[in-house]
Amino acid sequence: MVMLGGALGAILRYAIHQNMPSHINFLKSPGILIANALGCLMLGIFQNSSYAETPFKYFISIGFLGAFTTFSTFVGDIFLTQQKNGIFLALIFISLHLIIGALMYSIGLYIGKTVSYG
Repeated sequence: MVMLGGALGAILRYAIHQNMPSHINFLKSPGILIANALGCLMLGIFQNSSYAETPFKYFISIGFLGAFTTFSTFVGDIFLTQQKNGIFLALIFISLHLIIGALMYSIGLYIGKTVSYG
């Protein structure tokens, strides 16, 4: 199940990356921000749903979301942003990812609770 989830998550991340502009202003790869934000939303929904305590959890949380989101690319983009645009924009880049990720996760928790418990 984990392997199948991972394959599907990787395919979706690749599709998002391919369909985004190569950069927007100082964001080297906006597809990574979108994938990570959506991954945070999905994880929040999943962790607060009735599926969280089933074998399906490995398919979603480890397989699909593990392959769909990416920390290593995020860190690489931090360093590239700093080298090209300076530390200030690198800090904005980090803050943007963390704030959007936390917000999306919170929204996901709310959606998961609403869907699971009515």
